[in-house]
Amino acid sequence: MDPLRTLLRALIAIAATIAAMAFVFCFFPGMEVYRREVFIETRPVVEHWNWLLGILVIYLAPGAIVWQKPRIAFALLWSMWTIAVTVLVFVATFDLGDWSVHTIVLWPQAVFGYLMFALVFLLIAVVPIACGVYWWATRDRVPYPTLPVARLVKTRA
Repeated sequence: MDPLRTLLRALIAIAATIAAMAFVFCFFPGMEVYRREVFIETRPVVEHWNWLLGILVIYLAPGAIVWQKPRIAFALLWSMWTIAVTVLVFVATFDLGDWSVHTIVLWPQAVFGYLMFALVFLLIAVVPIACGVYWWATRDRVPYPTLPVARLVKTRA
């Protein structure tokens, strides 16, 4: 088996597993909302799960191309794609929230945050570093110039 194909497919499988775990955690209760010490409601980790599913599909879609054609260039383009999508998602979903309520974050919200950070970190940092290490380990090295070998010739004069 080709080591590059194995490396990239393992990274794709890890990314898909992290995304699936994050999708499962999006349905858990994420925070309790209080107004003046009176409990109002419990909100899920993600209020619109279909938006999260769309974002995860957009994150992982280039992985299908890398799975079919495992090349370092495609993996690096996937990382660039992830950076662009992350910036767009951050700008599109930025919200300061309601300042008149007090919220208590529950543990599934924290786990979901860690999983999403792990997914983005894997796609933005780990994939390029792994590709760089693979390229460095398998690059064509220029042979060092060899000096002529000195020989002692015995002659009778």
